[in-house]
Parts: sequence; structure tokens; C-alpha cells
Amino acid sequence: MSKSNTFETDLLNLIFVNTDIALIGDGYTDEEMGLFRDHADQVADKLLRTEPFASFEDRINIVRVDVASAQSGASYDCPTCSYVDNAFGSIFAIE
Repeated sequence: MSKSNTFETDLLNLIFVNTDIALIGDGYTDEEMGLFRDHADQVADKLLRTEPFASFEDRINIVRVDVASAQSGASYDCPTCSYVDNAFGSIFAIE
């Protein structure tokens, strides 16, 4: 099997059993939880309409984890960027 086919095969083998996916939003404040719910619903809907996931929708369980952050957004890894106090400490690398 070529290396390029390995991922697809592994993905399909994974989906033949039940699969759980947790959508975790970091950087949404309590006031923004409705927005996170909308974003999570959009991601879940898009995923389940996209093959090969659509063919295995009955075997995929998607859950949303609602955790409010003190501040909105995420931090960036740069000397001049300010720290954002979010629940999971998300930091985006800048290269």
C-alpha cells in the first residue's frame, strides 16, 4: 500500500467502529456561549455532510463542551502580543 493511501485506510477503519468527537471552544466568554453553540453546530453539520463521514453518520457521536473563558479569543506566540485569559490556554504560533 502506498503511503498516500494509508491515511484514508486508517480513517475508514476508525469509522467502522463508533467514533466520539468533542468540540471544545476555547476563548468564548459566558456571553459568547450562544455563538460557540452556533459555531459548533455548523462544524458538526458540515462534518456529517462530508464523505466519508456522511456514510457513517450513525456511528459518529459529536458532543459540545461548553466552558466559558474569562476573556474572548486566544493568545498569539509573539513578543509583542498580549496574553488572553482563556479556559484552556490556547496559543496560536506565529511564524
